[in-house]
Amino acid sequence: MNVTVPFMVDATRVPLDFKVLDPARVEECATRSRCGVCGHRIRRGPIAFIGPADGRRCFADPWMHPACAEQAMTQCPFLSGRRAWSSAEARDNELLDTYSAGMAVLLATNWRAHRDERGAWHFEALGSCPLATAGVLP
Repeated sequence: MNVTVPFMVDATRVPLDFKVLDPARVEECATRSRCGVCGHRIRRGPIAFIGPADGRRCFADPWMHPACAEQAMTQCPFLSGRRAWSSAEARDNELLDTYSAGMAVLLATNWRAHRDERGAWHFEALGSCPLATAGVLP
């Protein structure tokens, strides 16, 4: 099975680490409305976000086309819950436990991005946001 390396991931790292994002590509997603998975421009909604199914509407990972979100949920063993992070990784990063179970696709009719005081990009879901469970889009 061929696995897609998302546009937002730093593909220059050896070995490839899907947790490490490319800051320039994340900025391009934020400023040029690019999909975090395929890198193509998002022209209109709905738009998809992947994150914990906890009601949040602001995400660290870029937005994506709904079909790209479904592909990511299908291909990525961590997003789909088929695999947990290794204990060594989890010890070093307490957030990884949150991001290895209960992930869902959130759809929004509108979106915006902003930087926080440290310069990190955040991607916000605006408008109606139905929740798609287990990666199955409505």
